[in-house]
Amino acid sequence: MQIQVQYFAQVRQAAGRENETVKLADGADVRALLAQLAERFGAAFRAFVLNENGDPRPGIIVLVNAQTVARGEKKVLADGNRVSIFSPVAGG
Repeated sequence: MQIQVQYFAQVRQAAGRENETVKLADGADVRALLAQLAERFGAAFRAFVLNENGDPRPGIIVLVNAQTVARGEKKVLADGNRVSIFSPVAGG
C-alpha cells in the first residue's frame, strides 16, 4: 500500500523533506511506518522521533487523515492514508 507522509517542524528538518509517498506492507501500523522511516533516515531521526522501545517520543504528534493517534494506540494504516508527523513548536 502507499501512504502519504507529511513532516512538520523539527521532524521535517530531521527527515530532510516536507512530504513523500511511502510503500508499506498491507496491514502495517503507524509504529511500522515510523520504524521504516527511522531506518531510512538514520540515527538522528530515530533519536528525535522514537524512544528506546520504538514508540513515538512524548511530544511527537502523529495524525492519520487529520485524526490524532493516541499514545500506545495500534493504528493500522490503509492504502491512501495521509500521515502527518509533528514535533513540539516553541516560540514567543
